[in-house]
Amino acid sequence: MRKLTLFAILLSLVISCKKDEEPTSSLGLVKAGIFNDENNDSYAQEGETITYTFTITNTGETSISNLSLTDDILGIQNASVDPSTLNMGEVATYTATYEITMSDITSGEVANQAEIKGTSPDGQSISDLSDDDSTMEDDVTYTYLTEVVGDYAHGYFIVNEGNFGMGNSSVTFVNNNGEVIQSVYELVNDEALGDTAQSMYLHQDKAYIVVNNSHKVVVVNRYTMEKIAVMEGAGINNPRCFVAVGNVGYVSNWGDALSTTDDFISVIDLETNTVTQTIAVDEGPEDMLVVDDMIYVNLEGGWGHNNKLVIINTQHNKIEKIINTAFAPNSLQKDLDDNVWVLCGGKPSWTGDETAGQLIKIVDHSFTQTYDFGLTSHPQHLVIDDNELYFHLNGEVYRFDINDDTSTILDGCSGFYYGMQAGNGKLYTLDAKDYASAGSLKVFDLTDNSLLKEIPTGIIPNSLVFND
Repeated sequence: MRKLTLFAILLSLVISCKKDEEPTSSLGLVKAGIFNDENNDSYAQEGETITYTFTITNTGETSISNLSLTDDILGIQNASVDPSTLNMGEVATYTATYEITMSDITSGEVANQAEIKGTSPDGQSISDLSDDDSTMEDDVTYTYLTEVVGDYAHGYFIVNEGNFGMGNSSVTFVNNNGEVIQSVYELVNDEALGDTAQSMYLHQDKAYIVVNNSHKVVVVNRYTMEKIAVMEGAGINNPRCFVAVGNVGYVSNWGDALSTTDDFISVIDLETNTVTQTIAVDEGPEDMLVVDDMIYVNLEGGWGHNNKLVIINTQHNKIEKIINTAFAPNSLQKDLDDNVWVLCGGKPSWTGDETAGQLIKIVDHSFTQTYDFGLTSHPQHLVIDDNELYFHLNGEVYRFDINDDTSTILDGCSGFYYGMQAGNGKLYTLDAKDYASAGSLKVFDLTDNSLLKEIPTGIIPNSLVFND
């Protein structure tokens, strides 16, 4: 019995030693990123790129097959690697390009990690998380972006309409330290902005300021506010709003405000800042929203009241679809699922033909749901933050939950506002006060509706644009 037990112990040790000597299977992944300053201006911009190189090494003692790479931030899911099989010590490479976003620029870096997977000869799954410089570690890869240069690079702009015919429009800037700088365009360029600033749009490294009664769009560097160009003349007449897709810009125009038949959308080559064509639309084009390769345009009605939404296909710059809405569609937003929400004010009582306001949901470019207000309710200023909608009605701010279709008043945020914005858990409300002197901005915390600060603005503040 003792001999049998001793034999069993020795046999177990031999088997254990043989197991320890079996060849191992392992992979190593190194990921390196290089920022491409494609226009050589020494700082990162939206649309510039990072080139990532993935180096996959077989660090084990067996071959590994069925190699596949995953990198969520690059949108790579189980991509095949060539060669798909590596013997011991062999190396494969894979390259991919990432397009830089504004949030990347704000943080000054892009940080992410990839994973390589394969199969050992005995069918086991082998994997490794990437490291920035070693096959033996699993550290995240950081690609640092050149610092954005400019006094107005981090904060937000407030567009001050000014008094019609007075030429006293302006732009206020509030930086992330809370410093308020008034009339930044005049301060930098030593000239007046113009008559009735209607809106402002940021695209790549530029800001486009639409100056309605001066019949022009002023192009500036969004970080320094230095003037680059002015778009005016043929193709710009009573401009209202601006959007851009790639190197093409779009401006909504009333034309002659007293005519109901000459309204249009200007199509602009942003390389030359010239109008290349116009798209005729019905009366009163205003707010615009880019959704994929489509542009939604509210036809609010100019001095009257329209009830249409136009969808323009940017692939051929023609009207794709016209959707009938309630009267006076005044604002547009897009949720996280790319559904479009349109807020309509309805006709006010002074028209003698009062109609109710309405909130409309559009899915895949088609009218799907409506939420009706009372006959005497005329909502405006639809904004969105964290996939919740907010609007202004009768001196109150409402939150609309898109998941259960309910709305609630935000207690503590009451006021009669000329414009609103939301972002980063805050509500920004613009008060024109007496419409002749400085207005104000109030900032509320959306977690408890508390007033965080009140900031002086220029005359008749109408909109706020984040530059982060």
